[in-house]
Amino acid sequence: MRLWAKKGQELAPSPQNYDDRTTWQARPWLGRAVRVLLAITPFIVAFVVTASLGRMVGTSHWNLGYRIVWGLAMFVVASLIATSMSKLSTKLVPLSTLCHMNMAFPEEAPSRLKLALRVGNSGNADAVLSDFRAHGLSKDPQSAAVQVLTLVEVLNNHDRRTRGHSERVRALSDVIAGELGLPEADRAKLRWASLLHDIGKLAVPPEILNKKGKPTDAEWKTLQAHPMEGHSRIAPLKAWLGEWALCVEQHHERFDGTGYPLKLRGDQMPLGSRIVAVADAFEVMTATRSYKKPMSYDD
Repeated sequence: MRLWAKKGQELAPSPQNYDDRTTWQARPWLGRAVRVLLAITPFIVAFVVTASLGRMVGTSHWNLGYRIVWGLAMFVVASLIATSMSKLSTKLVPLSTLCHMNMAFPEEAPSRLKLALRVGNSGNADAVLSDFRAHGLSKDPQSAAVQVLTLVEVLNNHDRRTRGHSERVRALSDVIAGELGLPEADRAKLRWASLLHDIGKLAVPPEILNKKGKPTDAEWKTLQAHPMEGHSRIAPLKAWLGEWALCVEQHHERFDGTGYPLKLRGDQMPLGSRIVAVADAFEVMTATRSYKKPMSYDD
C-alpha cells in the first residue's frame, strides 16, 4: 500500500522483506491467568509456610495465651512473606501485557518470559533508558525491536499519568486497521508504529510530563518536540517499518492542518498517521487520568 509523503521531506526508506520472520500470537487468556496467579501466589505461599511452621512446632497442647501470641507472630510472618513475594511477582507483571500482544519481529521472536523478567528488573530498565538516551536504538532491527518493548514499560514509569497509554493506542490502532481491511503485513508494521508513537517522551523531563496543571509556554515547547525526537531516535527501524514509521512524528498532526509539528493537512498525512492520531486522541479522551474524568463514548 502506497502512503503519501509528509510535506517538505523525503519518505522513510522502503521496507525490507522479512517474510520469514516469526511472530508472537496474542494469548489473552494466558495474560489473564498470569495476573490471577501473580495476585494469589503471595497469599498461598504465606499460608503454606505458616501452616508448616505450626505443624512443626506443634501448638495443640498450648494454652490460649500462647496460642494468641503464636497467632500474632504467624500473622506478622505471613505479612512479611506476602509482601516479599508481591515484590518478586511484580517482576512478572509485564508478562501479562506481552501475552496480549500480536507482534511480528524482523527475525526470531524473543522469549516473552525472558523479556518480561528483563523489563521487570528496574536496574535493567534504567540501563536500557540510559543507553537509549545516549545512543538511541540499537542499529540491528531485531535488537531494536526487543529494546522498544522494554522502553515502552520504562515510559510507563517515566510518564506515570498515562501508564499503559502506548499499549492501548496499539490495540485501538489495530482494531481500526482491521475495520479498514488492511493487509496483515501493513497491520504488523502499524502495531509497532503505534506502540512507538510516544517514545520521544523519554527525552522530556518527567517533572514536565507529570506536572499538575497546565504547562508553561517553555514546557509546552518541550512537550511538542517529542514527535520529532521520537522519529529521529527510531532510525534503525525505519528500513523495516517503511512509511509506517512516519506515524511516530505525525501522530499529533490534524486533518485540518492545526496539528504539530509539521502542520500537515488532509492527504498530506499518511494513512498510518491518521489512524494513530485518531486512536491516540480517542484513548486520551476516554481514559481515566489523575487530572480529569473520562469522556463517555457518546460525548
